[in-house]
Amino acid sequence: ILFWSDDEIEELLKDSLCYEEAVDLRKEVALAVSVLDKILAAPVYTGLFRLPWEKQETKSLKGLSDAVMAAFVCILARAFQDDGDTEKLVPLLDILQHSDEPNVRHIMRKDTKAVEVRARYKLEAGTELLNQYRSEMDMPYHRFYTRFGFVPGMNQEPIVNLLRDKSPIFFVQNAEV
Repeated sequence: ILFWSDDEIEELLKDSLCYEEAVDLRKEVALAVSVLDKILAAPVYTGLFRLPWEKQETKSLKGLSDAVMAAFVCILARAFQDDGDTEKLVPLLDILQHSDEPNVRHIMRKDTKAVEVRARYKLEAGTELLNQYRSEMDMPYHRFYTRFGFVPGMNQEPIVNLLRDKSPIFFVQNAEV
């Protein structure tokens, strides 16, 4: 959703459970782009380093916004929670695909800062390792989508269709009682 246009956010996510988080993430990216542009634009265009509060070129760095958005996506989609509330980037763990029926499990221990990955059962050589990023108990589907860009178990139906149809995954449903 970071690469969506403002119009797409308003059309598809307005009044959804993930709208506020999507808007907040986009504001965070915009702030990061603004700060980095103020720091990096002058050295790139003039060869001189200036502090952010000093007068600088008004020219912005081409491609900076896309690069910062891509960095945010990498961090959001590749952070794993330890046995507390802390999230960490774990090289190699992030290359495993998500599955609701994983064949491995990971444990990140705060005390030793170690990451353990163990098979849930005997695996044959060449079997793809599948991990569960988060369970629905830890993260509801609408947050899963905002964070990872997909909804577990919804591989067949395009997410845009679910949003247009006001799916209960994304929208609070009102029912007469």
